[in-house]
Amino acid sequence: MNRVNRKFNWILGFVGFIISLLIITAPDEVDYNEWLSSKQGIICDHSGLESGCKMGARAINRDTKEIKNARIYLQVRETFSQSNKEYDIKAVGVLNHFFDMSSFTIYD
Repeated sequence: MNRVNRKFNWILGFVGFIISLLIITAPDEVDYNEWLSSKQGIICDHSGLESGCKMGARAINRDTKEIKNARIYLQVRETFSQSNKEYDIKAVGVLNHFFDMSSFTIYD
């Protein structure tokens, strides 16, 4: 019986360690904005009187933004539009890394 208790305690400790690691390394919205800038080329400025987003030198409209923070991961979905293009950005952040699940669609 004592052996079973030690095994259970070891498994419980390991699961607790993994959950703690996920919580500590979960990215936040600032990390997402840095990723959006570096990987997608979209820079959003929320400071000062003017707030807006740019893709390169051209302005881009943010249509929607949804953020789900589950403490162990961050899930973001944003849509942007520019001229006749719509950009649907989907990303999941875990362990200080974002995984891109985006699609870019051109509507005529």
